[in-house]
Amino acid sequence: AGFEGELRLGVPHDIVYPQFPRILKEMALDFPRVRINLVACYTATLKEEFGQGRFDAIMTTEMHPSERGERIASRKLQWVGAPGGQAWTHRPLRLAFVERCFFRAFAQNALTDAGIPWELAVGGQSEQIETAIAAADLAVTVRMDGAVSELLQPIGGSNTLPDLGDLSICLYTAETLKGPVANRLTGL
Repeated sequence: AGFEGELRLGVPHDIVYPQFPRILKEMALDFPRVRINLVACYTATLKEEFGQGRFDAIMTTEMHPSERGERIASRKLQWVGAPGGQAWTHRPLRLAFVERCFFRAFAQNALTDAGIPWELAVGGQSEQIETAIAAADLAVTVRMDGAVSELLQPIGGSNTLPDLGDLSICLYTAETLKGPVANRLTGL
């Protein structure tokens, strides 16, 4: 009860679940007078706004954190599509990525390097459209292991799609974020 105020926390869309509902609930129970304002957007935007002082802490998904970031986990990037789907077998391979998706460049570069022709199947900013197109077996997309919608599944077996490697989940905290509330949040 001795702590009150506001924490501004930013996370990419694809790592809000499954952890953040639990984290937010535990913080609310431990510090009922501390408000946590959660913003979900792209890593590039989060890092830019963190640098401008708009967040107390951010989590990111990136290949390598900068010096200020702490790598807290690593997840494999995987191709995903409709359960039992065949979109991954078509050429050119149709891709479902929103314009600012961090995974888009990795997928496009890996396909180009592997000599697999591709084309974009969606545009805009709606991740729901991205998921809908892939779930309809009209395209494939990329997700981190553990962050796959129930409408999609990893493309397994003997698929010919190139390996995409691993991605780091990183934590950045403002120098002013100190004390018991900060320690509990970063610990969770």
